[in-house]
Amino acid sequence: GGRNYDYTELYVEDKKGEEGKSNARVWNVYLDEGESYDSDMIESFRNIIDGVLLFSALFSAVVTTFVAQTSQSLQPDNAQIMVALLYENNRLLRVAGNSTGIDAVPSAGLIPGSMTHTSTDVWVNGLFFGSLVMSLSVALVTVLVKQWIQAYTSFVSGSAKDRALIRHFRFRGVGTWKLGSIIESLPLMLHASVAIFFIGLALYVSQLSSPIVSLTAVTFMFYFGTSALPALSIDCPYRIPLLFFVAQHLLFVVRMTIWVFQLFWSRICHAPLAKSPSLHGNSLKDSEKSAALPQVSQDTFQKIFPTATKLTCDGLLWVFTDSSNQSVKTVVVQGLAGLLEEWEAFRNPLNSVMTQAFNQSRRKAMSHDLFANTIAFSLQQLSELQAPFGSEEALYQDCRVRLISCMLSADFQTSVTKSIPYLHCDPALQNQIQTGLARAYVTAVLMSNNALAKLLLQWGAIIPYASSTSGLLLLHDVAGRGNSHALGDIIDSGTSVDARDSNGNTALHFAAEAGYLESVKALVAAEASLSINNNNHKTALELAVKNGQADVVAYILDLKGDIHQDNRFRYALHYAARLGYSGLASVLLDRGWGEFSSLRDSHGRTPLECAREYAQAMGESEIVAT
Repeated sequence: GGRNYDYTELYVEDKKGEEGKSNARVWNVYLDEGESYDSDMIESFRNIIDGVLLFSALFSAVVTTFVAQTSQSLQPDNAQIMVALLYENNRLLRVAGNSTGIDAVPSAGLIPGSMTHTSTDVWVNGLFFGSLVMSLSVALVTVLVKQWIQAYTSFVSGSAKDRALIRHFRFRGVGTWKLGSIIESLPLMLHASVAIFFIGLALYVSQLSSPIVSLTAVTFMFYFGTSALPALSIDCPYRIPLLFFVAQHLLFVVRMTIWVFQLFWSRICHAPLAKSPSLHGNSLKDSEKSAALPQVSQDTFQKIFPTATKLTCDGLLWVFTDSSNQSVKTVVVQGLAGLLEEWEAFRNPLNSVMTQAFNQSRRKAMSHDLFANTIAFSLQQLSELQAPFGSEEALYQDCRVRLISCMLSADFQTSVTKSIPYLHCDPALQNQIQTGLARAYVTAVLMSNNALAKLLLQWGAIIPYASSTSGLLLLHDVAGRGNSHALGDIIDSGTSVDARDSNGNTALHFAAEAGYLESVKALVAAEASLSINNNNHKTALELAVKNGQADVVAYILDLKGDIHQDNRFRYALHYAARLGYSGLASVLLDRGWGEFSSLRDSHGRTPLECAREYAQAMGESEIVAT
């Protein structure tokens, strides 16, 4: 039971001195928790009762049919008596016709009213009647239990405190008078009734059909075998709580008997003797809890850690793969990152020998499919980021980054690609991880999330040639977005700094056109050519002029020296004036374009006249002042 409520927010805090009054918050909390607990308890009771009542009713009808048939064998069989007497009379008549004495004819031994049934008839009817009585008793008790449950859940009026105390009074009575044990024993009584019926049925048909006897024996073996299996292996779902206790003791007797024989054999042959078996006597729930939730300590981790971690990983993998809710997957990644950190904290105080053993156990645990799947998911999520991390601290606080970093630290590797062999994942998943690394890197550099990009490279990301988002070469896409820090890594990966796209543009064209001075500098430092023309016969400088990128134009002009006499740039000042690029105009004038102040363009205008036309049209005078 229990509800995921924050009761301090659900109920208003009581005033001082009223915390225990009739309608105080504590009683309402008790009622909520009690309602949740009772709901689970009553539902489990009713599930048992409904099944038992239905089966006992149907089974009683079946047994009644057999009883009506077999009970007739307990009555005197007048036909059998008549046959016996006629047979005796016939032999007497034969004796009367010869010299044989009458005493030679044996008596029939039957007279009217004699009992003609056999001991088998008595046993069969006794078993059938016993089965019928037990099944009807189970049905009667089940009906009584339903009424008891109805009384337990009946409405109680009064204040919250009154209702809470009456509920607990009833609940205490349920435990004191063993209502739960009575309800749980009903299926066993019904099992016993069925068992008795099968024994009787086997006796009834034993003289007619031996396969029926064999089938009955197989049924009994299946019943007792499945009842004993949970005592052998606690994860077996064939559980009957009351029979579990019996099976535990029977198996203890068997194991102790085997151990005694081993004891005698060891003394004869001087062989080593195993430890004597012990009887824990735990309930089914306690045994299940100790098996599913073992306590891992420094002394027992080598034995318990692999089993405990496998169950944990199996559970997380189930919810990770079977849920279509993406938030569930994110929570699993977060939980797994925390789990790896717990493992690391457990390892730290161990000595060197135990640390080595723990590292081997941990590496084996990390070969579970959960790790490969969550890594692939984490990389996919990183490739779909919509915004960069605010800081490097925020990056390392992200659960996806923490997961992969913790895994690599635990595996003593520096890259995910080197850890893939230890993950034991199939080739398709390996390819998904490799692709995820590359896509996440592209997303990171396009968002200028350079800390993440560097981390992905450390993890083994292979820089792709093309961008997965725009269809451009990755070098061009990054240059056009102004991420100067990533350009060096991309160029070092093998992409030519002067590689062209279908329009003949290089990375320098994209950076210059967009006005990213730092990217232009990085490309120039990587020996990018300033003189390459695209398909429209434009250099990077011309694209920078066209878009009014004053800083880029100034930088390139300073690199190329005196190019204002180049015919392609003679009218650059006219262009800047016509479009109001005051910054570009200032750069050009500072670098010798003043000598073209009287040069007229194809429309007969000087740069100043172009600037006045722009100022008049746009209401701005800055370009004229420049």
